[in-house]
Amino acid sequence: ARIESDPILVANRVGKGQAILLNATVYPAHFGLRRFYADLLGVVAEAQAGDVEVLCGDRVRYAVYPEPGMEILYLLNTHPDCAQEVLVSHGNVRRAAVSVAPGALRVVYLNAGGLYAPANPEARVTALNWREGKAKPVFLDPDVQPGDEVSVAQ
Repeated sequence: ARIESDPILVANRVGKGQAILLNATVYPAHFGLRRFYADLLGVVAEAQAGDVEVLCGDRVRYAVYPEPGMEILYLLNTHPDCAQEVLVSHGNVRRAAVSVAPGALRVVYLNAGGLYAPANPEARVTALNWREGKAKPVFLDPDVQPGDEVSVAQ
């Protein structure tokens, strides 16, 4: 097989998705293809992922919602007894650690400047500004205290 005339990977659009055909000269379960399969799945998963990457245990549920000027990541720890550490990546911020208390909700605000996570989910951020590498959030209700914060600039 020649790579110029016999491609190993062919992708075609089907409806709103894609069909991918993998050509190989060996049996699909051949041990020599394991590394290729791992790399292929990693590349496809990365291409399909959004701007926000979340690494967490199975007891954490999360959702990302766009807002004007930022994205909001909601983290819910469904474990009743153990805190969970979540690693969040967005833009140049790579694997910022955010702790979520047992049975608690944690809200993370993300924009081009970085990541900001107040401990109090009632501290609703309406705008997230950055000055000299520090988050300067604008709160919906200035009387609500944010509690312990995680702030990581890009």
